[in-house]
Amino acid sequence: MKRTWTRAAALLIAILLIFPPSAGAEAEKEGTLDKRSYVPDQVIVKFKENAEPRLTLDIHLELNTDLLFHNKEIGFDVVKIKGRSVEEVIREYEKNPDVEYAEPNYLFTAQWTPDDPLFSSQQWGVKKGPDARRLGCHPGKRRHLDRHYRHRCPV
Repeated sequence: MKRTWTRAAALLIAILLIFPPSAGAEAEKEGTLDKRSYVPDQVIVKFKENAEPRLTLDIHLELNTDLLFHNKEIGFDVVKIKGRSVEEVIREYEKNPDVEYAEPNYLFTAQWTPDDPLFSSQQWGVKKGPDARRLGCHPGKRRHLDRHYRHRCPV
């Protein structure tokens, strides 16, 4: 019994050393945003699905922001702020019932780069996605790419 508790305690200590509790802490601190972690004059705004495009442009004009970019796939806008803080503009957008969310345009940076020399040339991913030419597919033929993923060749 004592041996089991010792092992459990050792495992808990190892987990806490590998994954410290503060590792997932948010950038927000006491209601203010960390100014170094986002573009200081931009906000990302997503309107609800039933909001009309004309209405969304009117809201941007009303809040004195300029539309920089509209993502059609996800449906969000990136706007440029004039003369106000990001926090203030986010609060203004969130008051509108047609807005799903408004958030800073956060900056993301790589914390590390892979040291695998074969990462860019042989790893499966965006560069090496399944397509008919690389697989040598023929109509009706089914290829087994790996144990977890099957790709049906285009007909």
